[in-house]
Amino acid sequence: MDREYGHWKLYIRCLNWYDAWLTHHSAQPQAPTFHPAAYAHAAQARAEYQHFKAKYAHYESVHAEWLENEQSTVEKCVGALMELLQLEGGWLTAAPASLAPHELHSLRRQCVPRLVLMLVQICTHSNQEELCLAVADLIAAPLHNLHTCFTAEQLRALLQQFRAAYIKVQLQPNSKEQEESAAAGESQAMRA
Repeated sequence: MDREYGHWKLYIRCLNWYDAWLTHHSAQPQAPTFHPAAYAHAAQARAEYQHFKAKYAHYESVHAEWLENEQSTVEKCVGALMELLQLEGGWLTAAPASLAPHELHSLRRQCVPRLVLMLVQICTHSNQEELCLAVADLIAAPLHNLHTCFTAEQLRALLQQFRAAYIKVQLQPNSKEQEESAAAGESQAMRA
């Protein structure tokens, strides 16, 4: 019973961290804009530009603080979600006496997809495509049978998100590989 209570407590913590992330993420500060063509006189445009520079400097400090808090919230939320999804023996796999096996499966089908979708959304919005792909591996792994909790429609939607993450990862320049290929190209050029 203590184990089950701990799992539900972790589930509630995951929901709370997700709500905190969503609230914080939606409050991202917006950069000020400057449109010099909107001013009829050059003196007025210069004065407005000085005002814009001051507003932009303030925005940069606010944005840096926001970004730091965003990263901290993402780390905590992702950590809690991954912990719950990777529980030893799986989450909601052993039915308590008060629950029939089909009720347990129904409960898993309601809770697990929501957790996975929250995790994928956080990974997508925080540019953590590699982690998003690790979630795909986690769902496919037979250890926790997470894939059995999804409908075919939900799996298709997830596959589209995983495909988008995979494409982003493939399009990112891999600095280590680029350095190695550049070094190999230089050594071939020296030999010739």
